[in-house]
Amino acid sequence: MQLHITGPGIDRDQERIFILSQDLVTIGRAADSLLHLDDGHQKVSRHHAQIDYQDG
Repeated sequence: MQLHITGPGIDRDQERIFILSQDLVTIGRAADSLLHLDDGHQKVSRHHAQIDYQDG
């Protein structure tokens, strides 16, 4: 499972995250956690980021 997150404040290293769990709730929580990380850059809100996932 791949989770693709793009949006302002997200650098290339964060764009693609590999998720082992097939649980969509877990994926949602992982995405939420990433989007609200504050690493010295602007926090990214859900409304300004696009989250796509695909099996495989």
